Amino acid sequence: NKSVPSVLYKTNAPGLDMYITEKGLSYLFIKTEEEHGKDKGEEACQIELCRVDMNLLNASINKENIIAEFPEKHYSNFYTPLFPKGLMNVKSFSKITVKNIYPGIDWVLYSDKNGLKYDFVVHPGADPSQIKINYEGARKYLVEPQYISLETKLGKILEGKLFCFEKESNKTISTSFVRYGDEVRIQAGKYDKTKTLVIDPPLV
Repeated sequence: NKSVPSVLYKTNAPGLDMYITEKGLSYLFIKTEEEHGKDKGEEACQIELCRVDMNLLNASINKENIIAEFPEKHYSNFYTPLFPKGLMNVKSFSKITVKNIYPGIDWVLYSDKNGLKYDFVVHPGADPSQIKINYEGARKYLVEPQYISLETKLGKILEGKLFCFEKESNKTISTSFVRYGDEVRIQAGKYDKTKTLVIDPPLV
């Protein structure tokens, strides 16, 4: 019964759809099982869904501040109850940048051989403590200095190992997740505030 935020982009992995929304990321776990009818050997399909939202609190995410880069060669068609005639020839991109998701901070989402990844790019003078994360829909989640573990009835999401570096020098900066009540923040160690800081929490 959770409200559904506006979806801006979609990607998927086996058994999992991921949506970039105006609030952050939504993970939709999908479990499909075939059932055989008792009488005539008929087959039926049972689908179980579970959604977890990663909300970026006080963030600015809208079409106006999004840059889509590196278009893929293929197109997709979608048929939904809202669009029964189909959304045709939808472009795909391998990199999405949300500019100034917080003042001076960009959110960069991209795909590589390991799947979807995202970085927070903290430009010189910006404050990384602006990044505040809240999770909805998980049975429970555990916050450790380098990892966030989200448990659902259909699967688990692991965000970590948290990695951070100065873009100009590639110098590694100590960084940790810190939980404040229902919020998770990213705490960066000492670094040169005139440099660009890249915060990379891998998704598993």
